[in-house]
Amino acid sequence: MGKQQFKSSARLRKRLLIIFISFFVFQNLICQVNQISNRQLQELRIEPVENQSMFINTDIKFQIIIPNVESGIIQVNSPTLPNEISFKTLRKTPYYQEQNGTLIELWFTFSEKGTYTIPDLPIVIFGRERRIKFTSVTISVNPKDCNPRIVLSFDSKKTIYSDTVNYEENVYSVKAGEKVRFNLNLQYAVQLVQLSCDIQKDSIFSQIETYEMIEVKQREKTYSDDIIPVASYEWIFLQEGKTYLPNLKLSVTGYNGRKFELSMPPCFVNVLPSQKKSVVTNTNGAIFDDAFNKSYSTNQQIEYLEITEEDVQKLAELRKKERNSFIDYSHNLKQRVNFEELFGLPTNEKEYPVVIFYVSLIFIVLFVVFVILFIKKKKYIRFCLSLLLLLCSLSFSIYSFLQITKVYAICNGGELYSIPEESAESKTYVFRGKRIRVLEKNNSWCYIEFGNIGGWIKGEKLIFYGYE
Repeated sequence: MGKQQFKSSARLRKRLLIIFISFFVFQNLICQVNQISNRQLQELRIEPVENQSMFINTDIKFQIIIPNVESGIIQVNSPTLPNEISFKTLRKTPYYQEQNGTLIELWFTFSEKGTYTIPDLPIVIFGRERRIKFTSVTISVNPKDCNPRIVLSFDSKKTIYSDTVNYEENVYSVKAGEKVRFNLNLQYAVQLVQLSCDIQKDSIFSQIETYEMIEVKQREKTYSDDIIPVASYEWIFLQEGKTYLPNLKLSVTGYNGRKFELSMPPCFVNVLPSQKKSVVTNTNGAIFDDAFNKSYSTNQQIEYLEITEEDVQKLAELRKKERNSFIDYSHNLKQRVNFEELFGLPTNEKEYPVVIFYVSLIFIVLFVVFVILFIKKKKYIRFCLSLLLLLCSLSFSIYSFLQITKVYAICNGGELYSIPEESAESKTYVFRGKRIRVLEKNNSWCYIEFGNIGGWIKGEKLIFYGYE
């Protein structure tokens, strides 16, 4: 009896030992499965979180997801950092979204701008130390600590800045008579208050397009180093030699709420001799024969004349003639284009012929007659077709009426103001010969619009030629 009890207790102990060993082996296998390999760790990178400001003296967040490893198994140590980088804090949490693992988040600050690669992060997994590499980051100056500045960008990809002390070297080379286009931009600014420009002699300077600095409230709350477009200009040099870029003067508001007066430093431009080109003459021999027989035609060089008040009046008459023409529309259009080319003015703004509106009225009457005629004769298919054409003619007539009732004028040169008072701050200068649209009249003032800019100007500075 005692021997049987001893054998049964021995078998029980043997079974318990087998169960314990099996459980230990099973747990070890699970750990081996969950453990990440050295190769996987070498491929991982600690990257900065997207959509955050990468500025100096700002907390910048980095993160990494280590798959198949529970957060309790990982021990994170702080890396050895250079003086320009400061470690703030870290956070380690379980990660269950795409795959099980551990999310490690770290925060650093940088005291100087530049491109940095933080030293490898040491971590301990299952008692073994591993290292994970960081992705390189570029740190810039915080815009809230920067003063506004002007940024000029040329089509040749050259860019110059107003906070540069001096441009001793030639910033641009161009041939006389060629057009140079450049864009006026701002950086680190919240709002543009005023813009003015001093034009060099012996050149034609025109504003092609303007942009509105919108979302002021949003920029006041969000600091950015984005380039903000203000205007696009076209500049034509008439004489060779040494000259300078136009002196652009801007009054802007910075991130700190202060008002800044900005201007460009002297920028040297080298104007080379122009290439000889044949001048396009007027084959019709009309009113421009005298203009094309001037010295620039004899020398076979393209030059531009300085536009006068008489030329502005003549241009208004030509546009009025183009607007009211019918059969000779192409001829009048060509005359106006040739005249504008003499002064380097834009020629792509065509006038809407008034006669089109009257032609659409004739079609309306004609299709009304057809509708009445076909309904009496009970020809319903023709009636429906005539009715459809009548509606199309009516729609086109309304469109034509809206076009011909727009008020246009040629500007004789003048300041554009934000309100109809001369004591108000000037927004910009409208150059002589510019075609503008008049939206409102208020005594001696007119509210005009050209491109994307609008403002008030004295009515005496405008020569009307369209519908009034």
